[in-house]
Amino acid sequence: MSSTTTTEAAPFEPLHGECICGNVKYDIFAPPPGKPGLCHCNNCKRQTGSMFSANIRVLRSVCPYRSRSPAVLIRLGVRCRR
Repeated sequence: MSSTTTTEAAPFEPLHGECICGNVKYDIFAPPPGKPGLCHCNNCKRQTGSMFSANIRVLRSVCPYRSRSPAVLIRLGVRCRR
C-alpha cells in the first residue's frame, strides 16, 4: 500500500483597496504577490508624504474595479519607468 501526500496552496483573502479620494475602489483576487517594489521618485514622495512609496504589480485580470475606472495619468521623470 502506498500513500501519497498532496500539497494544497493555502487559501488567501482578497485584498481590497481604493485611491486616496475614494472614487476608485478595487479588489485583488490573487495569491499574495511576490517581492514589492519601492519607488523614490519625487511624484511618489509627494503622493505618500514619505521618502518612498511601496508598490506591487498585479495582472488586470485579477484586479477588477468595484467603482468607476481611473483616469490615466502618466508622468515620466528622469528615473521613472511606468
